[in-house]
Amino acid sequence: MNKTNDLYTAWADASIGELVLGHPDVFSPYEYVLLTSIDSTTDLRALPLAAEVEQRFPASFTLGTGLVVRATDLLEMTAEREMFTGFDETWWFTEPPRAPKPPEVSLVAPFNVRDEGIPADLARWMQQARPDLGLGDGVGVNIVARTGAIVERIVRLVSMAN
Repeated sequence: MNKTNDLYTAWADASIGELVLGHPDVFSPYEYVLLTSIDSTTDLRALPLAAEVEQRFPASFTLGTGLVVRATDLLEMTAEREMFTGFDETWWFTEPPRAPKPPEVSLVAPFNVRDEGIPADLARWMQQARPDLGLGDGVGVNIVARTGAIVERIVRLVSMAN
């Protein structure tokens, strides 16, 4: 784990799908999720999934090109269907997100936080938008968070599973 600009980062040999399905309790502190990439698609408004989510879960809404879902609703939906298949990105919040993620900010592969650190655009957006946790996968999972405890917990769970 590294710390830069008051943000904690790590890379783990896992995927968002594995984390959400295998360790849903990790996400219990969070109320909302901003989905910003599903299977490399970054304009989620164009996906049939967005209309399905908004119809099924009325508290959901679009924010920029992303989709905000209550964390409990996302965990329920993920348990019912294969949703995260790689090249996905999620941002976890305790309060409803208000600032859309800029397109130049990404945790999805080929970016690797272990090798590349935290880009300035990412640090600025996290200071503004205040997500507690960000995950981006494709080749392992990039993790960035406001506290080291959640990063350590995810890395520990992944290492125990491998």
